[in-house]
Amino acid sequence: MVANPIARGSVQSLGGVTSFVAIDYSGADVTLTRIPRGIVCSTAGTLVCRMADDTTDTTLFLNAGQIYPYAISIVRKIGTTSSMGLYAGY
Repeated sequence: MVANPIARGSVQSLGGVTSFVAIDYSGADVTLTRIPRGIVCSTAGTLVCRMADDTTDTTLFLNAGQIYPYAISIVRKIGTTSSMGLYAGY
């Protein structure tokens, strides 16, 4: 599992998302260096990803503008809607 700088036992782990970082999966699959607290997209679509503690991929259907509390480690290029405007929340 990818390390998360916020310890699970800390009070900070109870807080919400404090920043968003764009995920550019246009060239290839993206392995996230940190596990996000949530995912949001600017256009509705399909996301093929690997959840943080899983060994197989998952297909998710996302609506635009909604923050989903998914902890993902990999975003797959194949099967994910292109130009979805995908962001990881930390």
